[in-house]
Amino acid sequence: MAFVPRGARQQADIDAALRGFVPQQEGFAGLVGALHAALDGRAEWPLTLQDAYESLELISAIYYSAASGNAVELPLPPDHPVRDGWAAWLP
Repeated sequence: MAFVPRGARQQADIDAALRGFVPQQEGFAGLVGALHAALDGRAEWPLTLQDAYESLELISAIYYSAASGNAVELPLPPDHPVRDGWAAWLP
């Protein structure tokens, strides 16, 4: 993909932002590679418990919104029905 700047200053900003960028594998292959590097001690873990928590919160909010027809704001408040589990509100 090419970035087409509006002028020389923008080109310099683009060049500075991309300096040192090394393309990595993406998607599932990239995740497995990152997990392998972390297990070998060559890199930090690519995912955290907070990442997992937020992913589950998002999916739960999507399902709750679809089942109830209500809009849901994130982060979920402590007393939100989703926090009691899905069985209570899934049809």
